[in-house]
Amino acid sequence: MVSPRPVPARLRLLRERLDRLNRDILQLVQQRGELMLEVAAVKDELGLDSYDPRREAEMVRELTASSAGPFSSEELAAIFRQLFAVSLELQRRTRTEGAAAEHPSHRQPHIKVSGG
Repeated sequence: MVSPRPVPARLRLLRERLDRLNRDILQLVQQRGELMLEVAAVKDELGLDSYDPRREAEMVRELTASSAGPFSSEELAAIFRQLFAVSLELQRRTRTEGAAAEHPSHRQPHIKVSGG
C-alpha cells in the first residue's frame, strides 16, 4: 500500500485559507437565507409576489458592474442568479409550508384532558 505524499506547506496554507473562506461564505449564505425568510414574511403581509425580476436584474447589474477579480462579469452573474434562484425557492417553500400549516384540514384537533 502506497502512503499518501505529504502536502507541501504552501499548498496546505492556501487550502486552509480556502477552507476559512468557504466557512465564512457558508455563514453569510445562511444569514442571507434567514433575511430572505423575513423578506418573505413582509411580502406576505403586503400581498406581494415572491419574485421581482426587475430587482433581480438590477442587483445582478450592480454586483457585476465592477468585477475587479478573476471571475468575469458573466461568471459572477451566474453565481448570483443561482443564489437568487435558491433564495426564491426558499421563500416559496416557506410560504407553502406556512399556508399548509394554517389550513384548517392540517390543524391538530384540540383535545381537552380533564384532571382526575
